[in-house]
Amino acid sequence: MKKLLVALLVAVLCVPAMADVTVGLVDNTDGTFGITLNTGGDVVRGLALKVDSAAASLVIHDDAIEEAAFNTCIDYAYDTTGYDVGIAGQHPFALDGDPGVAADTASTFVVSMGVLDQTGTQAGFSSTSDVLIATVEVGACFITVTEDALRGGIVGDAALTVNMPAADFEVTDGPMSCWDYPCFANGDANGDCAITFGDLSAVINAWAPLPYAECADFNKDLAITFGDLSVIINHWAPLPGCDVSCVPQ
Repeated sequence: MKKLLVALLVAVLCVPAMADVTVGLVDNTDGTFGITLNTGGDVVRGLALKVDSAAASLVIHDDAIEEAAFNTCIDYAYDTTGYDVGIAGQHPFALDGDPGVAADTASTFVVSMGVLDQTGTQAGFSSTSDVLIATVEVGACFITVTEDALRGGIVGDAALTVNMPAADFEVTDGPMSCWDYPCFANGDANGDCAITFGDLSAVINAWAPLPYAECADFNKDLAITFGDLSVIINHWAPLPGCDVSCVPQ
């Protein structure tokens, strides 16, 4: 009986522990989000993550693979400046369901990366802490990240289990500069999409020799002058022919 118990104990110890691979998301508060990976000490050889958004369109402005171990891409696409890790002609982004086509604009896209050694053999990556592997710029929106079955999801050891982040992760943007207000050039100093006494007050309170305020500098000449006052006068509602309507961003 004792020998049987010892044999069972050895058998249990010889079974590889099921690793807990965790994918995380980090909001950088500038319209970008980071993807982190913690393999729980197991080996990950490649990953494909699908990014969905309820937004009408996600614009991929830039991309960066942060972890150099992920040195190749599952999908072949075009070269882009800014992606300088890996094999020329490959890109970490692709349209959902359309391998090999990188996405400039899409409501759903896939980030797919792998690990190769110098001989081209599939290698692996492991960590026991959250490691930043990629940064993606999408603008402010809610996203959901899941494994992409078309490209195999997250590939590693046979006993691999994966924890994905909760749905509807919010990517936020920093405060908008007043110079970026949709109707700023019309004299909208406070971003309320109307030209009113509030905007006139902004000009008066920044008139030299009072301290300069960029939100009253409608012509962006770094001075508050009659030029800025003229902008307000020419767009004062409801002057005929003046369209001061805009959509808040």
